Amino acid sequence: MRRTSDLATAYQYFEEADRLHVSVHARHSPEAIYNMACCLSLGAAAAAAAAHGGPAVDPAPGLPPCDTPAARRKLLAHDLVEARLDLAVGMLQLALGAGYASAANLGFDLDLAFLRQRRTAQLASLMRSLGETAAVGPPRLRVVMSATAPPCAMVPSVPVPPSPAVLSLPGAPRAV
Repeated sequence: MRRTSDLATAYQYFEEADRLHVSVHARHSPEAIYNMACCLSLGAAAAAAAAHGGPAVDPAPGLPPCDTPAARRKLLAHDLVEARLDLAVGMLQLALGAGYASAANLGFDLDLAFLRQRRTAQLASLMRSLGETAAVGPPRLRVVMSATAPPCAMVPSVPVPPSPAVLSLPGAPRAV
């Protein structure tokens, strides 16, 4: 999702992934919706960088809210940026409602950097709603070695609220 010209296509793929997830699991995909928010945030950042105060020059054509050239012509550049940021916050709310639970991603994902800069209060509220804080930074995993086998578990290198989790690797003996 680094090429702004591909953001609309990526957004559409994530939208389709969510539709498929709903058809199989009867619920929305938190990850697909989260990634749709990332596309919108990147699209807002690109539109802000291209802004010159006049009609919107959309570097990510086809990305909501401007699915058509006629809709794009009606918006000023500032309005396009703000509309995408509003949609991105809404998508993150939907993702959290669907079960997305990574405060670390909300706090550190580079795709959301522009959104964090421009919608600080809303992002802080979303992170509080998770009941976690990203102040510790993204969790880092370290491999725990076993005398009887190669890596048997991965555990966080710093405590992650509420408690550190141990992820067992398939075929590895359980750590005691």
